[in-house]
Amino acid sequence: MKKEVYDSTNFLGSIKVLVADDDKLTVKLVNDTLKVFGVKRIMCACNGESTKKEVLETKYDLIILDWKIGHVDGCNLVKEIRRDDKAKNRFTPIILLTGKGTIEEVKHARDSGITEFLLKPFSVKKLREKLIEVVEHPRNFIISRNFVGPDRRRGKMPVKIDRRKKDS
Repeated sequence: MKKEVYDSTNFLGSIKVLVADDDKLTVKLVNDTLKVFGVKRIMCACNGESTKKEVLETKYDLIILDWKIGHVDGCNLVKEIRRDDKAKNRFTPIILLTGKGTIEEVKHARDSGITEFLLKPFSVKKLREKLIEVVEHPRNFIISRNFVGPDRRRGKMPVKIDRRKKDS
């Protein structure tokens, strides 16, 4: 019996992606890579003003955003998007690109509401892994007083005491 292999790149042809980075080389690399993966609808923003305009005015299926675009702080922009209950991209997966990779910076980015974190320089393989992860395995979205964004919990935590009631 022939086993079918699911090719996720077919699905990627239907999504709309915003690539926002003030480094034109990074934008070209991400744009070209997305095209190879089958993404057809890609919008690029190369400065803070155009990035902010795009995320506030146009709905996307995925946003790939740099930590710092001109004077715009990517983490603050993510917080703004996530906390605005009328924002078009409130629930949109956001992959944050950055050259910053300390534990504190990763936690700060995660706590701002990003979906995934991608450290520069990155490989095409790593970008594809993050892309597939956010598109095919969306995480639950949390809205609370202190946090709005995808569930930050990643690992499985052992249950010390099972408090569920047993059926009688």
